Amino acid sequence: MTKKLSALALSLLLIATSWLVHIPVAQAFENLAIPAFRLQETTPVAPGTTYKQYQWSYEQGNTKINLLEIDLSNPYLTIDVIAGKGKVAERLNVSAMAREQGAVAAINGDFFNMRGEGAPFGPMVRSGELLSSPINHSGLYALGLSKDGRAYIDLFHFEGLVVAPDGTSFELTGLNKASFLMNPDNRNGHVDRLHLYDHNWGSLTRGQGSGIDLADTVELLIDNNLVLAVSAGAPFEFAPPLGQKILRGHGLAAQYLLNHFQVGSPISIDYKMIPDQEWQMVIGGHSLLVQAGKAVPYARELSTLDGLRARSALGISQDGQTLFVVAVEGRTEQSLGLRLGDLSRFFEHIGAWTALNLDGGGSTTMVTRQLGDWQATRLFAPEQAQERLVPNALALFVNAPQGELKGLFIQGPDLLLPGETVAYTLKAYDSYYNPVDGKTLSVQWALSDQLGELDQNKFTAQQAGVANIQVLEQSNSITATFPVIILSQQDLLEIAIKTTVEAFELGKAVPLTVQLTTKAGRTRSVEASQLQWQFENARGDLSPQGMLRIDHIDGPEALLRASYGNVSAELPIGLLMKKEPEEQYLATATVTGNIVNVRQGPGTDYDVIASIAKGTNLPLLDLKPGWAEVLINDSRSGWISREWSEQFLSTGVITGNIVNLRSGPGRDFEILTTLKKEEKVFLLKESDNWYRVITGEGNKGWMSADYVEKNILP
Repeated sequence: MTKKLSALALSLLLIATSWLVHIPVAQAFENLAIPAFRLQETTPVAPGTTYKQYQWSYEQGNTKINLLEIDLSNPYLTIDVIAGKGKVAERLNVSAMAREQGAVAAINGDFFNMRGEGAPFGPMVRSGELLSSPINHSGLYALGLSKDGRAYIDLFHFEGLVVAPDGTSFELTGLNKASFLMNPDNRNGHVDRLHLYDHNWGSLTRGQGSGIDLADTVELLIDNNLVLAVSAGAPFEFAPPLGQKILRGHGLAAQYLLNHFQVGSPISIDYKMIPDQEWQMVIGGHSLLVQAGKAVPYARELSTLDGLRARSALGISQDGQTLFVVAVEGRTEQSLGLRLGDLSRFFEHIGAWTALNLDGGGSTTMVTRQLGDWQATRLFAPEQAQERLVPNALALFVNAPQGELKGLFIQGPDLLLPGETVAYTLKAYDSYYNPVDGKTLSVQWALSDQLGELDQNKFTAQQAGVANIQVLEQSNSITATFPVIILSQQDLLEIAIKTTVEAFELGKAVPLTVQLTTKAGRTRSVEASQLQWQFENARGDLSPQGMLRIDHIDGPEALLRASYGNVSAELPIGLLMKKEPEEQYLATATVTGNIVNVRQGPGTDYDVIASIAKGTNLPLLDLKPGWAEVLINDSRSGWISREWSEQFLSTGVITGNIVNLRSGPGRDFEILTTLKKEEKVFLLKESDNWYRVITGEGNKGWMSADYVEKNILP
């Protein structure tokens, strides 16, 4: 892919990450027999696309492996990249990307630096357009699809050149890149280099971070091969407009721009990505898992990557006509996760010729459109509470025409109690697996036995047994049958009652859920109205919708009892005792010197109040030039030299438009300043849903946790 540009934009960043450092693994790869990956489910998703779920077991438990097997030769399929909210460095979660772009399936993509601008490490080509260049000599592989639909996994490189009116030239290092390390010397990839940014770059900052002095940078605004403006020592305060570029230089590159360009100067920019061919789509990844059909040792340092984690990865067949998309559920109640070596073995097991690792852990997310559904939904929960915001995703799009009705199925609970009434949903799909609106079909509902009453799609269970609900689509004579087990009292094993609180506040209603477990091991949630309820030593109310309110405690051992037949369960009722909010420290400092003095203030003129041994971890309270304030014990703090300690800070991104920074953790405290949306902050401490933060300008204060997205490192 070669491109001749009329404008250049260059910007330097600094936040370095060790994941770009190529460290060969010395240990030998175990030549173990391929383990028994057990196929649990096979379901069509789209033309030429099949979903499969496998299970793999460790001593600690089971792991679920989700696979999409895609025939790239199918004319109704398109594989492409989704770039966050639409531009490089505009992160979004995978579910939202798929929903907004209409993808049938998607998986998270490239690695990125969560403390930086959020751009992917590797290359990104969307619909034939290069959005972001690869990092040269990084050893990071990428997946590419050529215009003829063939898939490749290869190392990608970038070549670029800027030429001034007097004929002097300077190497162009990258397009739309955040801060990164250059192999083999691990130098910051923006130091003494030129970088170009175009309208596909979504951040107001360009390559910024520690190690880059803005006084040593120069930016040119370019339009139609002419320099429109020059900014030295300070970046332009806007993103590149449509049709224009910003060329950013640092150090030697900045001097080149100052010496050879001025407003009105013509400029020539050429660049290309190698392998140089017409790429339809490219998405960056990490190291190889499989090469020439065999599992291979992971070629990078494993200390931060291995272990039982959620995983995302891609593989291709030898002819490049089949794409394997794999997402492993990890660190949930249902699935442990997978080690990298076992992930390699899985790709070998399914017949991949080449496979590469994608960003995993907390980033792993896969969504697919289930048969009969109208949009893709997430297949499993992420490692953390919410989906991570990621820079890009690999997505599957379908452009098949409407086909003949192919199948029907009934959706709803298949375990009922006598007396329950459920409205079942009819779902349908055509011969191309497009969804069909069941409400538009001419269907007839029927019940094959007399265990209940059926009124169209509404079924009321009456007697214990197995009732078969049937639907006939009359035009095509397609039928669907849905067996429903109606439980007897003898079928139940236990009742489980749960609330969202451990203790109750008088007069405040909280949701209550009920789950039944049968002697056959089946479970299902039921409405509270299906059971008998009794308060003991307490008074309150439980609504049919399951909202529980406690009004009074009459004595010790207060409880709420639920019963169904001879099976019962008890929920202890305790009152909420008011207490001071607990404080949680989010930043730490680790002593790196052998014995480090702790002083009363940030400087050697202050008295020594303690000495701390190497390796000690202390809560970090504040930062000043050269010094860090740490908590020595529950009541005393002091200052240590930052030269002899390593600081670890959680980061956050402001999500509100204008957010107040206050002098204390609450809205009654004084407003010190305001923070803007997308501004990055360092999180020091959490107290009762408030964060104590330090801004990039050094301002310190408290802000509501409701208006900041906390970054959780994998």
